Amino acid sequence: MIWRQLVARSAALLVVAASLGCAPRASGEPRAELALQEMVSSLGREAAPDPNLTVMALHSRPREAVLLLVRELHPVDPDFSTKTSSEDALHVIWCIRALRSITGEDVSGRRFLFRTEERLTDSQREFLHQDKPLPFFAEWMSHAKVYLAPRDVQTRVVAAWQAWVGDHLHTFKARSFESYGAWYW
Repeated sequence: MIWRQLVARSAALLVVAASLGCAPRASGEPRAELALQEMVSSLGREAAPDPNLTVMALHSRPREAVLLLVRELHPVDPDFSTKTSSEDALHVIWCIRALRSITGEDVSGRRFLFRTEERLTDSQREFLHQDKPLPFFAEWMSHAKVYLAPRDVQTRVVAAWQAWVGDHLHTFKARSFESYGAWYW
């Protein structure tokens, strides 16, 4: 566990250094690719470095990062609670946050909102609305609570990101990094 934590932090620092021009960055270099994969797989994990710094580092190789991030997306248990959080759910949430940060997509929420055919749970109804299109997750900031959409919405959001990659991966303009910007919420 400690070894994995050290590797993840080292990888994050390597990519941050590369993005700042402090280290060589050759695309296709196996170590750089491995570092990028490690950063993506560490997002939202308990032993991971500061996810905000990881998202910043991912901006240094936006196309590769987006491809890896979308591959990580999958539906998770909608009965998520920030108090008894699931590392897998947090990982997917942070992957979506990173995608929003790098691409600027879904920040306004228009492209990745879908109506559910499922009935919302009591917990979901605290913040989500049955009759409105839903995002993969929503955060009630003043309560520090994250709500996950029902699985049918999650599945459609994942499919929408996969389609977005097919349509825009080679043409999108990566956004500048903004620490805990609109992409976070």
